[in-house]
Amino acid sequence: RGRHAGDADRRRVRGEKEVCIAAHNGLDIAAKAGSDIFAALDGTVELASHTNGDYGNYIIINHGAFKTLYGHCQSVKVKKGDKVAILLMNCLEWLPLYFGILKAGCLAVPMNFRYSGDEIEYCLDLADVDVLIFGPEFITRIDPIVKKDNRLKMLFYVGDDGPDYSENCIKLMGYCSSNPPPVELTETDDAAIYFSSGTTGFPKAILHKHLSLISSCKT
Repeated sequence: RGRHAGDADRRRVRGEKEVCIAAHNGLDIAAKAGSDIFAALDGTVELASHTNGDYGNYIIINHGAFKTLYGHCQSVKVKKGDKVAILLMNCLEWLPLYFGILKAGCLAVPMNFRYSGDEIEYCLDLADVDVLIFGPEFITRIDPIVKKDNRLKMLFYVGDDGPDYSENCIKLMGYCSSNPPPVELTETDDAAIYFSSGTTGFPKAILHKHLSLISSCKT
């Protein structure tokens, strides 16, 4: 089921103001709530974000010759192999987020709360981070990074009244399924990227597999 808005936008008059109710050319295709959304063609995710109006949760995929936008998504999922950085103080949410990242097949990237803005940006780039989860203590350090060059697919905020560029992590966690993610994991899969303290320069990245994390727990 679709609707096409032609070159002549349909308009409605309220008082003396003319209000546009179909302001784009293209095809809108609806689906039932909760339906999985699949990309029309292969491409690269250019942006995954949220707007308070218009599209809600949305994704823009670049297919080369054209782009497609998938809006009004109930949730935006990450895939196996994505890197998810955690920049939080000690809090109740830290462990559920960490183990949730691992169960989803993503790589957890814990970050030191003492990092400066430059060190945070350096580590995000070095680990090629896709998603950042951060708390209120770090807003002043994250703001300049996002404004300068935001290559992150998604940012999740743990707290109240987060920045406009972030999602409310606590609210979204309430929608999580109780079923395990349908992701096959092995001990040889990459699991986490940890950073050295950086006492003699910028932090160094250390890649861990699931087996190394399991071994650490046993010993």
